[in-house]
Amino acid sequence: MTGEGKFSEQEKSAIALIELWLKQVVIAQDFCPFASYPANHGLVRTVACFESSRLECAFFFKEEIVRLLDANPTDLETTLLVFNNTDFPELDDLLGFIDDMQRFLEENALEETFQLVGFHPSYQFEGEAVNARSNFTNRSPFPVIHVIREKSMTKAIERYGESRVEQIPEKNIRRLQEMNEAEFEQTILRYCRRIEN
Repeated sequence: MTGEGKFSEQEKSAIALIELWLKQVVIAQDFCPFASYPANHGLVRTVACFESSRLECAFFFKEEIVRLLDANPTDLETTLLVFNNTDFPELDDLLGFIDDMQRFLEENALEETFQLVGFHPSYQFEGEAVNARSNFTNRSPFPVIHVIREKSMTKAIERYGESRVEQIPEKNIRRLQEMNEAEFEQTILRYCRRIEN
């Protein structure tokens, strides 16, 4: 579900690329077994904010939190917030912003209502090499913050089974490592490359 509103051509292009990434990488590769249902039922809102300041990006984030609070989960389950690579060029830039938005949630007693997950073209897990394939479970063509409802996540874990959930990261890494170079290029790299604006 592409968010309504006036988006620039750059923002529309970014939204389309993130929706393609969600379909072809996150869902097709089963990186997140909980992603297909809301995506296939139009419950994922994807919006973009290519603003020139962190303050404007923060305002955009807070607006989307209010929208989620006002919406019924049966109509709007989760939101993908897409940002410009020039606003968050490095992973640490995005993680710092997420920390700030996490404090906003805590200040408003919403830390048990929403969970924030970041994706970035340069995502790198601690202790992993820059080009380690494991990093690609969290790489995307643009910086993204996924806002997840905690209640929905709890229900999904209960349905899927906690022990199986704990195995997801290892399963994803194994899947990536088993790909040959051509398969990795066609199914992962082509959808995760940084897009410069």
